[in-house]
Amino acid sequence: MDKVIWLGLFLKYEVKENEGRFEALLYVGKRHAERLNEDSEFVQNVKKEAVAFIKLKFPLVPIQVIRIMIGSVPYVSFATSNKLD
Repeated sequence: MDKVIWLGLFLKYEVKENEGRFEALLYVGKRHAERLNEDSEFVQNVKKEAVAFIKLKFPLVPIQVIRIMIGSVPYVSFATSNKLD
């Protein structure tokens, strides 16, 4: 399996804060949407890349939830342990 490269994977991203809780929304393109539905290993790699992406882009923001979006539709959400020390 090819390694996922987040640079081309996430088309855009945003961080939202609600009552002191931060979540990241990462948007993937249509070309990856089909593969997300067909390949569970790819989904796991996308999750790993999402965590790495968030840690790189927002090292000081304690993001607790990452949502992978396909267009305006949430595809998968998961908790992260990205906390400030």
